[in-house]
Amino acid sequence: MLNELGPVHTVTAFNSMYDVLNEDGVLVVHNGFSNALIRSRPKVIPGRIHEDQAFYFVLEYPNTKEIVFNILNVKKTQDSFVHRFESMPLNAMMKSDYEKCFLRTCFNKIDYYGDFDFSPHTAEKCDRLIMIAHK
Repeated sequence: MLNELGPVHTVTAFNSMYDVLNEDGVLVVHNGFSNALIRSRPKVIPGRIHEDQAFYFVLEYPNTKEIVFNILNVKKTQDSFVHRFESMPLNAMMKSDYEKCFLRTCFNKIDYYGDFDFSPHTAEKCDRLIMIAHK
């Protein structure tokens, strides 16, 4: 969701979330795509969800700050297939963009991870960017 907002509105969203957190609360943000993905600029990313359903992401790069995800959702029916298509423009926010956003918030500490196992984030190699912001 934050990738849809852009930096200015992301700061507003972070500050709003900060306001509703308990005293020792944390905010967990999964960027959805990483520096490595943005730099590698793949054209197609297939993804299987269930045995009878698949997603195909066809990516476009209209400029250096935007990625358009064209999503084809194909689901097997008893006799055939049904599909749905949608297009979603997103801001290509990298770790450095999020770091700048967090500097404009009240969060005390931000931890950056490369996966859900809390492995360190390496911009060149990680497929994910997970951020934990501490109040």
